[in-house]
Amino acid sequence: QRQMCIRDRLIRSSGKNKPGDANVAVVVLAAGASRRAGRNKLLYEVDGEPLFLKAVRAAVRSQASPVFVITGDHASDFEEALENIDVNIVYNPAYRSGIKTSINLGLKSVPNFCDGVILLPADMPNITPEFINKMIKSFDKKAEKQVVTASLDGVKSNPVLWSKSLYEVADLVPENAELRPVLIEHSDYAKSVKGDKNLLLDVNYPNDLEQLAN
Repeated sequence: QRQMCIRDRLIRSSGKNKPGDANVAVVVLAAGASRRAGRNKLLYEVDGEPLFLKAVRAAVRSQASPVFVITGDHASDFEEALENIDVNIVYNPAYRSGIKTSINLGLKSVPNFCDGVILLPADMPNITPEFINKMIKSFDKKAEKQVVTASLDGVKSNPVLWSKSLYEVADLVPENAELRPVLIEHSDYAKSVKGDKNLLLDVNYPNDLEQLAN
């Protein structure tokens, strides 16, 4: 039977965090079957490697640490691709029950020394380490409750950074751009970091894959 956590030891990067900045982990959500694209879109090759690795590499190269990758569908293919990358792989046996199971599993994996966590969908191949660092920079670790979202043309978008006190309610921004009640409820202490259409592209449909291939 597959182990829940592929590696026994917490893998974290050292020396990347800047003085005064919060300690923030990243949970890359890569467990879904993603069948709308006609196959598992996260394994589609872009620049000679699986699409999901783009988001993973951005997280690893940022000042965030540790980085967790939640796997599910085709887990062995994901584990093989991640073999030489400093991330913590967590298998979600309940991935067919929806992304919330992966979010919950990822949040439970984040160590207590972290002030917050960025939930990053693995289908965002153009996200950059610099953008992740901007989110961390805008996060005030002294504030008990805090949410930092990306924003596109004034509309909240993924990824989302949640403070530790809000892990129990943490969620993503839905793809239909309608805000979850939890994001509205905590809007009083929410911040946003502006991105553009290319940077915040999420790959959902075959034409999105074609756009990346060109």
